[in-house]
Amino acid sequence: MPAGLSGSLDVLRARGFGVLLASNLLQFLFFQVLSLAMIWLLTDMTSSRAVIGQVGIAQGATVFLVAPLAGVLVDRSAKRRLLIGGRLLVTGVVLAVWAVLAAGQIQIWHLVAASIAAGAILAVMGPAAQTYTHDLVGGERLPRAIALNATGSAVSQVLGQSSGGVFVALVGVAGAYAVSAGGLLTAALLLLAIPVAGAPMIRARGSALGDLREGLAHVLSRPPLWLTLLGAAMAVFNGALYVMRPAFARWVMDLGAEGFGILQATGGAGTLLAAVSIVFLPAPRRYGLWITGAMLAYAVCLVLYSYAFSFAYLLVIEFATGFVAQLWNVWAISGFQLAVPEEMRGRVLSIVMMLAQLGFVGYYPIGLLADRIGDQLALRIFGLIPCVILALMLIFGWRVLRRM
Repeated sequence: MPAGLSGSLDVLRARGFGVLLASNLLQFLFFQVLSLAMIWLLTDMTSSRAVIGQVGIAQGATVFLVAPLAGVLVDRSAKRRLLIGGRLLVTGVVLAVWAVLAAGQIQIWHLVAASIAAGAILAVMGPAAQTYTHDLVGGERLPRAIALNATGSAVSQVLGQSSGGVFVALVGVAGAYAVSAGGLLTAALLLLAIPVAGAPMIRARGSALGDLREGLAHVLSRPPLWLTLLGAAMAVFNGALYVMRPAFARWVMDLGAEGFGILQATGGAGTLLAAVSIVFLPAPRRYGLWITGAMLAYAVCLVLYSYAFSFAYLLVIEFATGFVAQLWNVWAISGFQLAVPEEMRGRVLSIVMMLAQLGFVGYYPIGLLADRIGDQLALRIFGLIPCVILALMLIFGWRVLRRM
């Protein structure tokens, strides 16, 4: 039996991991349906790219602000309880939006409020899910477990985005919200079948702020960690695609809801291939270099995306974008957990996820820029800036990055 397949089966046999994987797959699937439905609803309500960016800012800013203390909460709490509670709360948020939609009273501020609430919950659920994976499979099998989880996420993206576009076209946005609520509820209840609670890594002896300062001090005292995190902060530019993808689909290429779904599903296919590849390949030896290089490749994809001239061309770039984004995701989540002490995994991962959310900072500026100079030129500018910065980091900082 091939080593990659044998290792994957070994991970799946870990107590409770298969159930967690199934629960995560459901969550990913219906998050994708919700994402497509919300963005398409926004383009029905406004043609302003800046306004579309504002809704993304609401969730991204919330995750960014909540993430540091969320990491402390994760290190202090049983992970399964956090995940069940978080998924139940997200279900409640989705049902609230569905009720407003069904009543025909939906307004943009409702979506902003829902994004803020969901962002606060997701800030906790992200590091909780990843550290819970470590609790179930251990450090040696962690990279392969993260890759399997990413594979499920990628499959869900393909299915969620492609079917979501058709679904919205057939039964409307309200129907998408209603079905997604049921799926998220099922994902929460599945976790009750896992016998491992995911014990706290630290005891709540001191203040949460003290624990947070300890985690930050650990990162700042180690150049390979903070330099790799600096590369992750380039997401402030790379998040531009959140605003510009629907703009390209609706106004540059005139694709319709189904075409938009196919566009996003193709990116999901790229993430799927990357995740499957990682399952069967050995883990990187120099995580800092690989993480930073993947972020640079994503920025290059943004520049290429800006030259869109046909639907087929965009599909190729979407595939490549999804591929390198998944590489970054798996390597960052695995690499940082393996590079820090167990008792700091939640806090350090929360910093990683906080920086990965920095794309929200660029949502409004790129929307304004696109409204004034055009979608393609605006995206090109936002891709070129991180290309230059990350290339310089690799040229002058590779000796430091290779030590992570």
